[in-house]
Amino acid sequence: MGVILLELINLARITLLAWVIERYPRQFDLMHDYITQSIMIVLAFLLFLLYLQRIEGAKR
Repeated sequence: MGVILLELINLARITLLAWVIERYPRQFDLMHDYITQSIMIVLAFLLFLLYLQRIEGAKR
């Protein structure tokens, strides 16, 4: 389930980047290199933490 969620979030990221390059082409590098990648890293980390909680709960 986590992989599917990450793929959907990535699809939203790509859609956002396509919109940014159409409307604000000068901001594309900032959005691509820093903002959206940072968001993806944070979301992946949060999903990992949820996964760890789920594993820990299953052990008990």
